[in-house]
Amino acid sequence: MTSPDPFHDLLGGLTERWAKAQDPTLDALALFRLTALEARCNLALLDLAVGTGEPLPPAALWEIPAVLRTDALQAVLGQGAIATLAFAPLRRLKVSDTAAGPDGADILTHLYMRIAALQGLASLRKRGDLKRVRIRSRLTEIRNDLLRVVTVLAREVRK
Repeated sequence: MTSPDPFHDLLGGLTERWAKAQDPTLDALALFRLTALEARCNLALLDLAVGTGEPLPPAALWEIPAVLRTDALQAVLGQGAIATLAFAPLRRLKVSDTAAGPDGADILTHLYMRIAALQGLASLRKRGDLKRVRIRSRLTEIRNDLLRVVTVLAREVRK
């Protein structure tokens, strides 16, 4: 039987392999690459949804949170000193929507929380309409922050 979500299976399998590695330096590099892959995949989805000249209608936009992934972000946020050092350039980035991050959360925590919140709202939407939630705006903010993360990750990988 095939999985309904091959992207999740791919990242889930990679994340499990990463977790089994013994070399802490290799672990940080692998996690860095997994995070870059996840961010690029999420960014590609958001580019199609809200970054094109003709964005999707709101009903279709509500389907996007379900396909966004946070596996690598969860792994990064759950790690200790090695991940903190490896991801220091990202943790210095401020969120693009300062009103949404007044608690001083770094961009990785902010992205994880925003994606997880939208996933929860999308599941609640099946029970009733959420007209007051500006889904296009929220997805655009996540896209903008992901673009900044991908830019920094690409620059750091080249070092």
